Amino acid sequence: MLFVNISLVFNLALVWWNSGLISIKLMLSFLIYSVALVHGLAWYLIGFKLYSYVNFDHQLNDVVTIYVLWLYYLSSNIYTYVVLEKDKAIPTKLVPLKRVTRIPFYFLCVLILMFTFLMEGGATIISTDYKDIYESRPTTTTIANIVFTALWVDAYGLVRSYTAQGKKFRIVIFTLVTAFVALWLILHARRTEAIGFICILLLHMKMVTGKTPVKYIVLAVLSLFLLYLIGYLRQEALLSSNIVEVIIDSLKPTFEGGGSRTEFANMPSGLGNIAATMQTSVYHFYHLGHEHLNGITIWVYPFKLLPTALVNSMGFDPSPFFYNNIILEEYFYNGGTYLYAPAYGNFGLPGMIIASFASGLLVNWTQKSFYSNDFIKIVIATTIIFVFIKVVWYNVLPMIKAILYNLILLFYVAMIFSKKKKKDVAPQSNLELT
Repeated sequence: MLFVNISLVFNLALVWWNSGLISIKLMLSFLIYSVALVHGLAWYLIGFKLYSYVNFDHQLNDVVTIYVLWLYYLSSNIYTYVVLEKDKAIPTKLVPLKRVTRIPFYFLCVLILMFTFLMEGGATIISTDYKDIYESRPTTTTIANIVFTALWVDAYGLVRSYTAQGKKFRIVIFTLVTAFVALWLILHARRTEAIGFICILLLHMKMVTGKTPVKYIVLAVLSLFLLYLIGYLRQEALLSSNIVEVIIDSLKPTFEGGGSRTEFANMPSGLGNIAATMQTSVYHFYHLGHEHLNGITIWVYPFKLLPTALVNSMGFDPSPFFYNNIILEEYFYNGGTYLYAPAYGNFGLPGMIIASFASGLLVNWTQKSFYSNDFIKIVIATTIIFVFIKVVWYNVLPMIKAILYNLILLFYVAMIFSKKKKKDVAPQSNLELT
């Protein structure tokens, strides 16, 4: 175990050395392999094999753990080999973008606020607990979240162009809208979007200033600690909580959970539960010897991309083909699915290799496109960064849907706002002017 964890840390250090602290490659790499570091953090820092309150027998199975770590070692080295491709220099001077959308900026800002309230319009964690917030969310929350993501990254793309043009007032408006939306979502325990905002903020300030944005890093660290604490406010509202006790409990190295109140290592923000989905996958297929799914949860993706009402009208229900429904819910399941768990569950070791290689290519493309002068590429790259934690902790569908629906928005809906070209008027001759 020690060798594998040293290898994981070393590979992350290589990415840091190659691309820098505030870089897309390091941020996305850390999100992927922070889950893989859970075993080492639990054992070497706290002295526990258990890191989640679900499926203790899976975590205590040394054969399963050794194979999981072997998969992480292989995956990390393949991924790092791909990601260590030499980076292009980050532009020190922003230039106006090409293929910029004609959707009015202020209209986008209004829509961002509107879909924020459609996504989360109820009570906040100040007055109620997370369970009530979750259960009171309307059925339109998922589609509202996707549309919100598309609108916000489009507005950010315009701000990139405005930064080059020196349109400071519009940049201020975008900053105020983003700050309000981020605070509103945090108050509704939406932590994944907040992490997306933090990543984009740090990358943008590094690009604009040309240096490491120290004060924004401090702000980001404080914000991440706040998001960490929110994870411990799921049982009661903020007003009825003892904040000091919450902070003390959150910093304890161990936690109690499960029906038997078993003690396990306290991993931040549910990392342990996400890591447990990989452990369960290996337990199911490798230890128990069940046949791999051979892509059944992947081939159904086109149906998952369509609106649910449309798919239901076709008489097809894709939910039985979700990975968590097929495999994870056969055991104790607490939500979330690690990025590589379906890859392994569908195709075994080859699936893990392909997924690691593809992840590296995706991160490389995102790094190049985010710093390009092409509006469409910037929007897609920003979307990937913004929702990447959902990709790692849940599945790739939120990213694919946000990109697909946004491209429809940019290439078709945006045509409503296209400017009509003025007809050429033949110049009058001097004879006609006299």
